[in-house]
Amino acid sequence: MSDPDNVAALLPWYLNGTLSGEEQLQVAVALSGSALLRGQLEEWKRIRRMVRVAAAGDGGPGRDNFAATLAGIRARSTVLPE
Repeated sequence: MSDPDNVAALLPWYLNGTLSGEEQLQVAVALSGSALLRGQLEEWKRIRRMVRVAAAGDGGPGRDNFAATLAGIRARSTVLPE
């Protein structure tokens, strides 16, 4: 788990609290030693806030506006791939 790419892939689940106890601990340890990973976690927090704001504004990103919502998030994100 010490590979930063492997830890980075777990950050969304870490943020949501859905990792196993062992994985949660491993990510927490990796975060404590990596400013890059902490920055990526902050980026995931921003993405979560943007999704919540978008969902609150119109009842959620439905079929018609999902692509536009996702494009807006990607345009503001450094961690969400194209």
